[in-house]
Amino acid sequence: MNSFTMKMVLLVIVIPCPASNPFQRDDSQNAANTTDSYVGLPLALVISKINTENFNIIYSSLLIRPDMKVKKQPKSNEPLEMIREILMAHELRLVAGPEGSWLVISNKEQASSIFEIHGTVKSRQEQITIAGVTVTEMTTQVQTVTDNDGHFSFRLPHERRYELVAALDGFFPANVIVTPQKRVETDVVIRLDRFPYLIEEIVVAPSQITLLDQGPRSKPLFTSEDIEVLPRISDDLYRALSRLPGTAGGDISAKFNVRGGVDDEVLVLLDGQEIYQPFHLKDLLSVFSVFDSNAIGQVNFSSGGYPAQFGDRMSGVIELSTIEPQEKLQAEVGSSFFNKRILASDSFAEGRAQWFLSVRSGLLDLLRAFDNPNALVREEGNQDESFTFRDAQGKFLFHVNDHWSLAINFLGIEDLIEFSDFPAGIFTPDRDLQDVSFAYKDIYTWATISTQINDQISAETIVSAGELQRDRIGHQERRNGSIFDVEDHRQFEFSGLKQNWQATISDQHYFQLGYGFKNFKGSYDYSNQKLETSPLVTAGGLPLSEQKQINVDPDGTQTFGFVSYRTWLTRSLAVEMGLRWDDQSYVNTANDPWSPRLHLNYRIDEHINLRLSWGVYQQAQGIDELQVEDGVSQFHASQRSQHIVLGYEHLFANGSVWRLDAYQKEVSEPAARYENGLNRVALFLESEPDRWLIEPDRSYADGIETFIKSPATKGAINWWLGYSYSKTEDEKDGHRSLRSWDQTHSGNIGITIPLGQRWNVNFAGEYHTGWPTTSLTAHLEEDESSVPQLIVERGERNGERLPDFKRLDMRVTHLTELPRGRLTFFMEITNLLNEKNPCCVDFEFEIDSQGEVQVIRDYDYWMPIFPSLGMTYSY
Repeated sequence: MNSFTMKMVLLVIVIPCPASNPFQRDDSQNAANTTDSYVGLPLALVISKINTENFNIIYSSLLIRPDMKVKKQPKSNEPLEMIREILMAHELRLVAGPEGSWLVISNKEQASSIFEIHGTVKSRQEQITIAGVTVTEMTTQVQTVTDNDGHFSFRLPHERRYELVAALDGFFPANVIVTPQKRVETDVVIRLDRFPYLIEEIVVAPSQITLLDQGPRSKPLFTSEDIEVLPRISDDLYRALSRLPGTAGGDISAKFNVRGGVDDEVLVLLDGQEIYQPFHLKDLLSVFSVFDSNAIGQVNFSSGGYPAQFGDRMSGVIELSTIEPQEKLQAEVGSSFFNKRILASDSFAEGRAQWFLSVRSGLLDLLRAFDNPNALVREEGNQDESFTFRDAQGKFLFHVNDHWSLAINFLGIEDLIEFSDFPAGIFTPDRDLQDVSFAYKDIYTWATISTQINDQISAETIVSAGELQRDRIGHQERRNGSIFDVEDHRQFEFSGLKQNWQATISDQHYFQLGYGFKNFKGSYDYSNQKLETSPLVTAGGLPLSEQKQINVDPDGTQTFGFVSYRTWLTRSLAVEMGLRWDDQSYVNTANDPWSPRLHLNYRIDEHINLRLSWGVYQQAQGIDELQVEDGVSQFHASQRSQHIVLGYEHLFANGSVWRLDAYQKEVSEPAARYENGLNRVALFLESEPDRWLIEPDRSYADGIETFIKSPATKGAINWWLGYSYSKTEDEKDGHRSLRSWDQTHSGNIGITIPLGQRWNVNFAGEYHTGWPTTSLTAHLEEDESSVPQLIVERGERNGERLPDFKRLDMRVTHLTELPRGRLTFFMEITNLLNEKNPCCVDFEFEIDSQGEVQVIRDYDYWMPIFPSLGMTYSY
């Protein structure tokens, strides 16, 4: 450990200790003060001393005045009888009151003349009665609770006035004054204003969506039942996220862009730990995410305008929380076309210790066999083929006491892909010769210490370490004579610590404070050789030969700190102010490290919220993100963007939800990047002739999104509908061009149809405007030797569009309850209507009889109709 790390550990690690009280009350001792004689003592004081059995004795200060003394020592030893004797000397007596209480009245009064108050408590917003409200009469301190119809009643000694106070968690207390004119029953209505939310739980940022339903307070947009029947390849949770407004993703890849940002601008947190590139088959379109959706209990997805606790990513945040381990052994096993999996959970140590474990293994061989039935037959010389990808995720949780808990998490990811002459139909047509070996191994471990200091203050400390490995070795020969060889080895290590503090000073004030650092160490060993014959590169000349070799070993630290404060300015308006600081030692930049943020939530009524966010967001290039494959050996400066987001949310009385967001995002210092402008689906992206450098001065994204969902009603047809209108552009030298994932119009629709109690049919449709592409033109031009050469010229970058994308998926789910456990079966059809959706463009050039060059555009397509099925047994 270097000196810097040692100093940081000594300065930063503060394991908070919960407050404790060494002076505990001993309830076993309850000594009552007694006296031999009460004569001459104040009457009210003696009644209080004798009342050791806590009889609820209610009296008016008009009847028992401060100057009244005990006249005669009582003879009885029973407390209630003693009080009766003392009162009789003053011509007072006890009568039965409400709920076991006793009322002190004058002997001259009849019990039937006791004043009675009847009332009802209602919510002011909904004008509905409220049960369980505590109503207190402040003079006598008599209390009662409203019944299921919101009604309450009192029998009280006669007073000049009564003050009733109604209180219930989640509502502002309310009081009314009752002034009786005569001794008759009085009807009272008390109206409570609903308190919006506990201040630490209110969502102040727009564009935040909760999925699944781990906690009782969460209100997910998609529940676990919704997602279970939603069509999604490989049961991938990321596929559910990609159906939300504001996302743009490919047909096969699990990756997606958020509101015009690059796909690496999304922060992914698993139980507080950042996960880098959380995908299997990273260089084969990142087909699957590494998370078992059955091991995830809750997902918070923010597509912009998020608070200061999140940083170093500019477009979105995906917070995943693992399931809470079960107190009794539970397990499930499942298998489908894409993977086989097992999940188990249990507890021990009288429930204080809990654990869960999830293991999955991919079945890509079966997927290949569907596309090419001969793929399962190993030909001679191909015995070394491998198509393995697996992941394991686990958690051990130990509750030390009511104040402390310790969680230890791990996530392991492994991919091994080796093949020759990759089969036709998945990635490339059968026209190129390829020999490939890809290997990936990612390991994360982290420990989380959660501490409840007292009722107001809590803290969370996360210590983490991990290792990422990526190896690519390949050879490729194209039909046009191009040759490409690559050897790429990368390895990264990290360790870190971060701590978050939360303080709820009251229902009105909430503070957060956080800080942390990470140490990184990396190694890049990259080399390639390339012979390119495409006229798009050679410009009609001789084949271009080039070599790249980069060996760099970067290391450095990332540090951050943030503070935020949230409060209610009024009963309807909440505000959160935040400030964040980020720094990276391995990035040379003069950018301002500070990121201020402001969020407002205006609660119009119980059902409608308006939210406004403004903030600055920064992103440094990760130490594992250096584009050495394109000859880059230096990290670029941190990027800086500004978000403005306005959100409207309407929760209808029947449970329907309508959300509407408008956003504007500007990146003032975007990073240069390399893209494949024509064909984004390739085995080695850097080998393609359409690999272009893009160096924008600024980038922009703006749009409007809406989403409406019916109430989640069991046994009824449920549906949801989303639509986005958006535009995202790069600007260079004052000229703007569309980003490659721009989609002006996009929409998603889903409908779930129950067929009895055991069957469900779900349809999910997707549409978006075709992604931008670049046109090519060509002509013949004589060289110095008067030999005609083919000259290919690019049109305006992304000046044209591919045809619109359309796809309808279907999933049929059947549930069977067994004596021990249940069996779930599903059948899914992706691209039910077999739409041909272009993903990429190839060009061919032909010379006609007049000597003119004809440019022929040839589309490659996303996934055709594809069925899959699977089942899960759980107990």
